[in-house]
Amino acid sequence: MEYSRKEGSGEILVKVITPSCDDAYDYVFKLGACVFISSASCRDYDWVVVYDDFPRKDMGSVVGELEKLACPQSHTILVTQEPPSIKLYPACYVRQFEYVLTTHSPEVMPHPRHLYGEGSLHWQAGYSLEEAFSMPDYAKTKEISTVCSAKQMRHTEHHNRFSLVSYLAKHLPEMDWYGRGVKEIACKAEALGPYKYHVAVENCIAPYHWTDKISDPLLAHCLTFYAGDPRLGEILPPESFIPIPLHDPEEALRIIREAVANNEYEKREPYIKEARRLMIGRYNFYRQVERVILGHDETKAWHRREHGELAGRHRLRRNPLNMLRQSYDFSCYRLRTRLFGEKTVHGGEKVVKLSDGLGNQMFQYAFAKLLEKYCPGQVKLDVGWFPEFGGRLRCATPRSYALGQFRLSLPVVEPAHTTRLVYGSLLPGLWRSLHLRRNLYKERDLYLTEQSLTSLPRVSVLRGFFQKAAFAEPVRAELLRDFVVDNSTLDEANRAMLERIAAAGDGAVAVHVRRGDYLNPKNSAVFGVCPPEYYAEAERRLQERVDAPLHLFIFSDDPDWVEQNYATDLPFTCVRVNTVENPVQDLNLMRHCRHAIIANSTFSWWGAWLMEHPQRVVVAPRLWAERNPEARGILPQDWLRV
Repeated sequence: MEYSRKEGSGEILVKVITPSCDDAYDYVFKLGACVFISSASCRDYDWVVVYDDFPRKDMGSVVGELEKLACPQSHTILVTQEPPSIKLYPACYVRQFEYVLTTHSPEVMPHPRHLYGEGSLHWQAGYSLEEAFSMPDYAKTKEISTVCSAKQMRHTEHHNRFSLVSYLAKHLPEMDWYGRGVKEIACKAEALGPYKYHVAVENCIAPYHWTDKISDPLLAHCLTFYAGDPRLGEILPPESFIPIPLHDPEEALRIIREAVANNEYEKREPYIKEARRLMIGRYNFYRQVERVILGHDETKAWHRREHGELAGRHRLRRNPLNMLRQSYDFSCYRLRTRLFGEKTVHGGEKVVKLSDGLGNQMFQYAFAKLLEKYCPGQVKLDVGWFPEFGGRLRCATPRSYALGQFRLSLPVVEPAHTTRLVYGSLLPGLWRSLHLRRNLYKERDLYLTEQSLTSLPRVSVLRGFFQKAAFAEPVRAELLRDFVVDNSTLDEANRAMLERIAAAGDGAVAVHVRRGDYLNPKNSAVFGVCPPEYYAEAERRLQERVDAPLHLFIFSDDPDWVEQNYATDLPFTCVRVNTVENPVQDLNLMRHCRHAIIANSTFSWWGAWLMEHPQRVVVAPRLWAERNPEARGILPQDWLRV
């Protein structure tokens, strides 16, 4: 099937290669800016996605399990299909790709761009792509069904799954049992559409691994009794399915009977619809791939070759060295799982190092809270950078630990603890002098997205600024609760200023003028001071969007300059109640304003971001990201850029 790219459309063409790739059944599917093309003959594409493996027979441009790339090698994605208990993917095969969407753990499948591919498997319900994305509700005329083949292999959960379903079928005569070797069906939708309830059991039970066993019944609007991914309730509404134990058939039977008797299907319909919406809108093969493509940063690509080639697993295995390595990895995996079982939880410890000024400390703390949300194990803070904890400042501007004035919910560890994690307990001074570190990861060396956080090593010490709005938004509720100052402890001057801000009502605007260390030639080359023209244009944009009369509350590390040089026709108050050594109190005053004009400063970024006024308007300088590439992504989408 040929597809002609529309000139100037901005379309991203994505070629999808699968083991069953066949030009007789190819398709073109548009999703946002991405156009997915399954034709093996396609040579006009921007990205290549390989689903599991290459076809064994020659198809189109895939000849001898080899695809000569028509795109950069950094634009390649592997999506694995099977769990490690069924199939291990050789390292020589995996490292060809820039990204790997997988349910294998980083220990089993190490890769610099390892991403847990939640829901990245194809649906098997027999729906076309268009039907799945515009699926109607079903008329439910039957009670309960299950789809389970007669397979009973013991190296996976197939045997236990068959035993559980056999027990349920014996005691639940109203349950219709479909599957290969039991009751064959032409399309899986026949076993889902008419039924209210469905029993689904995965053949591998591990965190982040879930398949069409749960996605298909949710798409068909069934309430599913599910034995599978123990963390599924973290990404889907927990009420949208009912967990059942795999190894306790009597308890599973009790749960099913009780739910059916209580008409749980009718009670949980809104949650099922929400789960189905998430499944279609976020957790599926195409959405997962789209997120990776749109989040790609070419400047941080792992593969640097402009053009290359991708080879299939079987082709690579012809090399004796690759065969030996694969056999070795397979033997180690089997021995490890036989001795210790499958790893089901990646615990461990994540330590985030805090440094620099208040705004940077808050970004680092926000990232730590994000880790706590998505990563099992303990998340802690290290404050060894600051002089009061023994650190040696490596910057010209004096800094101190400022987060202690907030009600933080993460523990702080002793710097010696972090030193042991990085340099070990034996002769740490020697390893430090030789620069032999372990467990230490810098932000610029990691591919950090919400999707990749679960792939971080079990023990990690993380250093960086983490200045991304996307890191703070998922934990906004927690940060609003943690970054709170007890107003009862405020001095008289701060209380009086809070009253003046409250009196200004909806017209209270926090304005930040950052000078100080930004006047340093080294800093000015990167950041630069916002010019008077910026503040004049920002005031004009605010006046267009805010009906109330504006009153500016100007915060600055150089208030004398502000009083003498800041030009405005609006009434303003230069806030001088706190010194630069006490920035938390100024931040507390800023967040109580209704709107903000910020400088290119993380301090005023947080002052604006913490505002809870529902109609807040925030104006930010466009030059921030233009002059500092590391600050890309720092500004939320709804903030005005001037």
